[in-house]
Amino acid sequence: MNLEIPWWIDTFRKTPGAFSVSEALALYHAVKDNMDINIFHHVAIDLGSNIGKSSIPAIVALSELGYEDFFYMCDPIFEPLNIKHPGCYWLDDPNFEKKTDAVLKILAPNVKTDTIGMYSTIFLKEYAGRFNYIMIDSGEHLMPLLEQEMFYIEKMVVPGTLLFLHDCGAQYVAPYEMYNKLGDEGGGWRKLDLHYPEIVEFVGKNQLEEGNQSWHCYNNVYSPAFVGGLIKL
Repeated sequence: MNLEIPWWIDTFRKTPGAFSVSEALALYHAVKDNMDINIFHHVAIDLGSNIGKSSIPAIVALSELGYEDFFYMCDPIFEPLNIKHPGCYWLDDPNFEKKTDAVLKILAPNVKTDTIGMYSTIFLKEYAGRFNYIMIDSGEHLMPLLEQEMFYIEKMVVPGTLLFLHDCGAQYVAPYEMYNKLGDEGGGWRKLDLHYPEIVEFVGKNQLEEGNQSWHCYNNVYSPAFVGGLIKL
């Protein structure tokens, strides 16, 4: 695996959110290595995106592959009437949504970004299209919500769709259980090798986690690796 310090690393680290550099590199390479450009006529979505920290590596990878359609960031924070998380200080800025879109336009000018101020299950219930890329990082990471999301998602995917679950193997049990349920024989998905040992070693050697505005440090791990990846069969 050819690992290099990505050109977008500073923007990623400056963006607040719970996502490590190792996870970002793993996600970026997983998309670059496994995305089928023949399903680019479908769209991409980040469920529980907050202001897009986890979206950055995916949208850059898609852009570099030539993707030019929509990348949706679905999170209740984009609806002014919804209650904001008290720890998310950046939401006090009335222009945070415009700034989020502006950053992504610089990183991936050919991709159409759109923010959706809805809860994941409400959006999935109403949406009629199909997805080529999905990140799930919504709600409290409990199984009832994941089961509802997957109920809708299974109707909206095609062979080759990439699905990623955050907090997979961290303190939350449900994402890892869902990852195994989908990726085991008969689940309809195949688990992806995200090359974490090599990536975590690279991140540590180059001290890439320094300056990363992330609170995602379960069990004081220097560079958490809690994203699970699957591809639809």
